[in-house]
Amino acid sequence: ADPNKDYFSERVEKKKERVAKNETQRLKNLARQLGTSMRKGPSVDASIGIGVAPEEKSKEQLRFAVDRAKVATASAGKFQRLAKGEKTNVKTGKKRKFLPNEAGGDKEQALQVWERIKNKKAKIIEEKAAAIAGPQKPEKKDRKGSKPVRQKSQIHRQQWFKHKTTESKKTRGNAKKHK
Repeated sequence: ADPNKDYFSERVEKKKERVAKNETQRLKNLARQLGTSMRKGPSVDASIGIGVAPEEKSKEQLRFAVDRAKVATASAGKFQRLAKGEKTNVKTGKKRKFLPNEAGGDKEQALQVWERIKNKKAKIIEEKAAAIAGPQKPEKKDRKGSKPVRQKSQIHRQQWFKHKTTESKKTRGNAKKHK
């Protein structure tokens, strides 16, 4: 034990080292989870808010960025005009299909739906079936004796009760003699 050594500050330093190590490990785990390598540091452009350099973006990413910018410039429904040779926006959403308003094709449509349902094969997923069935109980093994196996806690409880009853009998008898 060195009297000149400051153990409190040493303990604080060790804690800081552990926390730093833990944080780097956490970041490595996140990088592994995302499928990226730790060697690539975060982009300076991304931290400023500029984003990735256009040279690094794929053609598809650039198209989506341009389309997003076009939508962002719309003010009260007025969009910027298309530049010469500029393509229209890429349609990324699904087109909704509505049923016809006229009556008459209901029977045919119902028959088509019925055929589709009838021809479908049941998809039984084993995990879901197991979850619905609940936990499986292990099968009971036949033993030579038909008595069930006693657990240690049951034996202990029985012995404790046995000792307790014998002690209470002794005290009752002694209590009567002293009176």
